[in-house]
Amino acid sequence: MTTMAAALLGMGYLGAVDEPLWWFGGTVVVFAFGFGLAATPGTSLIIAGLPEDRRTLSAAVNDVTREVGGALGGAIAASVLLASYSSTVGDLGGLPDQAADRAQEGFVQAMEVAQRLPAAERDRLIEAARNAFADGYSVALVIAAAVLVLGAVALLLRAGRGERA
Repeated sequence: MTTMAAALLGMGYLGAVDEPLWWFGGTVVVFAFGFGLAATPGTSLIIAGLPEDRRTLSAAVNDVTREVGGALGGAIAASVLLASYSSTVGDLGGLPDQAADRAQEGFVQAMEVAQRLPAAERDRLIEAARNAFADGYSVALVIAAAVLVLGAVALLLRAGRGERA
C-alpha cells in the first residue's frame, strides 16, 4: 500500500504540466508493482476466510469489493479534482460572463469555450485551465495517497496486536 501511495505522490508531482512522459510511465509501473503486492495477499485472505464449500462466494465478494471500491474511489477522486479545478481556474475576467461560467465547469468545457475565443484570450484560458486541472489532479492524488498510508498504518496497528491483518 505504501508503494502505491509513493507512486500516487509521484503522479501528484506531475502537477507541473511540462513533466516528461517517462516520469508518468515510471510512476505507473511503481503503482502496478504495489498493487500486485497488495492484491494477491488480499485475495488469498478473502478466499481463505470462508469454508471450502463457500469459496465461490468469497471470490464473488472479492470481485464486488474491488469493483465498488474502485468506482467509489474514482468518483471521490474526480469530485476532488473538479472542486479543486473550479476553485483554482482563476479569475477569467475579460471573458464574457457566460463563457467564464462555462469554462469554470470543467476542463473540457474550458477547451470548448477556448475554441470560440480570439487567440490571446484563447491562449490565456487554455493555460489557466491546464494549470487548474493539473493542480486538481495533484490534490486528488495526494488525498488518495494519504488514504493509502492511513490504511497501511491501520493494518500495521492491527497486525501489531497479533490479529490476522
